[in-house]
Amino acid sequence: MKLYNFNELLSVAKARDFKAIGSFNLHCLEMLPAFFKAAKATHSPLMIQISTGTAEYLGYRLLVDSVRSLAASEDVPTCLHLDHCSDIASIETAIDAGFSSVMYDGSHLDMDENIANTRKVIDIARQRNVSVGG
Repeated sequence: MKLYNFNELLSVAKARDFKAIGSFNLHCLEMLPAFFKAAKATHSPLMIQISTGTAEYLGYRLLVDSVRSLAASEDVPTCLHLDHCSDIASIETAIDAGFSSVMYDGSHLDMDENIANTRKVIDIARQRNVSVGG
């Protein structure tokens, strides 16, 4: 099953007349079944957020494969989001692995550099239909 970018997930939620989308931070793979159980029980789309540290520890590809597998078996529209990442190379790794949404966090930089880096991330993500927060 494909992973939805955030804009696509919003469209699903709107079509189903949902006022909110469950978005959960994943710290270990054992949490995944509970996320999908809750989403399935409420017929809700699902956003799974992962920190860079967790993605690097568990493995970007393993996360994508695990989430895709559960999304398909549970028939839940799902967005896999790399959250608050300050490293453009890690964002590229996540996108290459199949993440469908990323958030660039340049809050530690001066405004001009933050904007320039956010634009770089948008350019990278746009080519792969990945949504970006920044």
